[in-house]
Amino acid sequence: MNEKILDALMRLFALITDPTDIANNKEARVVVEVYLRGIISPSLVTEYIERYDKYLNEYQDRKATGKATRKNISVNSVKVLKICELINQQLHHREKIYVLIQLMEYVCTDTMLSSREKEFVETVSQAFNIEYAELKNLEAFIEDDIKSAADPQSFLYIDSVPYSTGGVKHVTYPGLDGTLRILLIESISGFFFIYNGVPPVSINGHKVQNGKVYRFENGGIIRGPKLGTVYQSNIANIFMTNEDIPKVTFTGIDVEFTYKNYDNGLKPFSFTLESGNMVGIMGGSGTGKSTLLNVLTGKYKLDKGDIYINGHNVVERDAMPEGIIGIVPQDDLLIEELTVWQNLYYNSKLCLGNLQEKELVEHVEKVLMDLDLYDIRNLVVGDALNNIISGGQRKRLNIALELVREPSILFVDEPTSGLSSTDSETVMQLLKQQALNGKIVVVNIHQPSSKIFKMFDKLWVMDKGGYVIYNGNPM
Repeated sequence: MNEKILDALMRLFALITDPTDIANNKEARVVVEVYLRGIISPSLVTEYIERYDKYLNEYQDRKATGKATRKNISVNSVKVLKICELINQQLHHREKIYVLIQLMEYVCTDTMLSSREKEFVETVSQAFNIEYAELKNLEAFIEDDIKSAADPQSFLYIDSVPYSTGGVKHVTYPGLDGTLRILLIESISGFFFIYNGVPPVSINGHKVQNGKVYRFENGGIIRGPKLGTVYQSNIANIFMTNEDIPKVTFTGIDVEFTYKNYDNGLKPFSFTLESGNMVGIMGGSGTGKSTLLNVLTGKYKLDKGDIYINGHNVVERDAMPEGIIGIVPQDDLLIEELTVWQNLYYNSKLCLGNLQEKELVEHVEKVLMDLDLYDIRNLVVGDALNNIISGGQRKRLNIALELVREPSILFVDEPTSGLSSTDSETVMQLLKQQALNGKIVVVNIHQPSSKIFKMFDKLWVMDKGGYVIYNGNPM
């Protein structure tokens, strides 16, 4: 948890606490301290307790209303709105969701939110511009009251019960003495979970406390003696139920390729990918990563083996079906004299000539907004030596040139090459979002950071001679 979120929490915790009630004030301080010890390093607890005390003293001049308790606050307090306005300026939407969840956990000490607490939480939620439906889902999630949820399909329950109730998604683990409930927050494509049961489970090797909310991030793994292993990527696939998105299966059976007069190439390799998968291809220089990518895209013809898309053998057809596959090469494909908008517009003209002008413009603008390029749409892209837009923006625009065709399978060669760590994570998060939208994304990547590594659902590791020596979950 970063410093901005923690500081925001200390401000809101201080707002909730009634400084006029000394007894409950002391109790609240203990609760905050215990809470902090559960989420940050012990060496930082004192610093944030001091911040809490500082903010509490600043708010002492407010008037108490009704019976004094540590949670007794005025839901219409100008201070609440002011602090939320300050938080809005400092935090992104994803971080504000985290703050709201931590706030709800803090006030919900007895597993149920009182009407006054709900009013306070709703006030903060509105100030954060969080959708009311997502707030109701969060309340139902924390209180374990699925009947009050706005969208039960955003919930997944894992337990030993052999049937589902309340319209939620459900997975049965016979013998599991407890319940693991998972919530999808669609606005951030993020998962959260709460576990209640024995024996305890762990998340990425850290013990999970019963009844506490945890983030289930990319690459996350929940383990337990009776639960086994639950991968975040598998959970994400369960939630992919949008009927408007065509499901795609990409399969290779004993795929093999050898260069003429040269023993190297790709040794027999089999795989199966489904919509929602993002795969990373890793390996040393000269191990065959680019060869594998060229084989899968149809650039190189197979010596042996078969490749199927939705059960159709594309090797027998001697060509990949049009419109299904998109390829983003490592090389820059932008026309340097044109603007960001013009590059994408003229590319779309060539690919989507059947669209009316109005539809085409709307489609281009949507892709620009989805890839966070709309604000720079009128800038000339320039060349690699005369950068007008950043390296990360150039890479996103290159990806946009393919995404505008809406391919079902996207191959990307070295998308983070030459980018800063921040730009690399932004580009990879974009590709991860494409997978969450139902695409298959295959990425040839070199030395990914730990954060990027955890984004992959599968990993193919290549060794000298063109052997795929690992095919499985990255964690």
